[in-house]
Amino acid sequence: MSDIKQEPIEIETGSGPSDSEYETDYSDTTSLSSTLYEYTYENGRRYGGPHAEKYMLPNDQKEEGRLDLRHHLWNLGLKGESFHVPIKPLVEQAKKEGRKLRVLDLGTGTGNWAVELADTYPDDVEVVGTDITPWQPTYVPPNVKFEIEDFNNSVWTFAEDGYDVVHGRNLIGSVEDWDQFMRNVYQVLKPGGLVELQETHITGAYSEDKTIESSVIPKYSEALAEASVKLGRRMDIAPELITITKNAGFPEATQTIVKSPMGVWPKNKRLKEMGAVGREIFNVGGAESYGLALMTRVLGWSVEDAKALCDQFKKDINNVKIHTIYPEFIISAFKPTASA
Repeated sequence: MSDIKQEPIEIETGSGPSDSEYETDYSDTTSLSSTLYEYTYENGRRYGGPHAEKYMLPNDQKEEGRLDLRHHLWNLGLKGESFHVPIKPLVEQAKKEGRKLRVLDLGTGTGNWAVELADTYPDDVEVVGTDITPWQPTYVPPNVKFEIEDFNNSVWTFAEDGYDVVHGRNLIGSVEDWDQFMRNVYQVLKPGGLVELQETHITGAYSEDKTIESSVIPKYSEALAEASVKLGRRMDIAPELITITKNAGFPEATQTIVKSPMGVWPKNKRLKEMGAVGREIFNVGGAESYGLALMTRVLGWSVEDAKALCDQFKKDINNVKIHTIYPEFIISAFKPTASA
């Protein structure tokens, strides 16, 4: 198991950019049920569908852009791989059995991850991506398909032992009952199958040099945590996922925690690139995506107060003198075989 007790991220000094050089414009950079297109508009964002009361993130074009950037950031963090755990052995085992590897991507979002995996293994993998919002592309590889499904349903429609791999990414804030969710994952996985969760500890931002303490970033994080607990879709749950996974029947589950810096302050080239992308995720609307509905609907804040906090949060994320880091939790587990 690896964790965030790693060497501190080295900060670039001397020739680094000034704050003004990184000022960012925050402007806009199948047959389905009609309820999926019943949108509402508030605070300048679009929300909608039959789950809008509890799903606090918007489903507009700005949110699609944020999800695309978030996918890019995961690619950088995983060095171009779709998983932390190599799946090549699973692909080869399925081939020996004369079949394709079956992969279920829960909360597929814009479908980038599912499409890229299908493109990587065009002859060996079949991918099903599910979401509650129909914003996936129409033209996709023949070995991927998208379905409208709500993984918060207590009973899933997927066949028991029907998948070799289950993948979930950026689901925090969307899952109502993680214990039930992981029990359902266990049920749909074949014996020996892999589940991997890739989640940001969105309320766990920190800095190794305490520069975050003078910013509003902790206040923003606390607001998300308080509102999401009150709503029943916790955003502070990432550190508990390893225990939940083990309790669901995966006793050998492992946890890897990696650092995701925000901003261009790291000296390391790859971390600097990750930081630039991470910062932009908040600039294109991520701060409001997570904060506005929770702060106004759940905590009862005024729109003005919520937007003011989000604006100051973005300024602090963009400040190269504040060295913000988000922990990324990766939970990997194999379902025990009958003989285990």
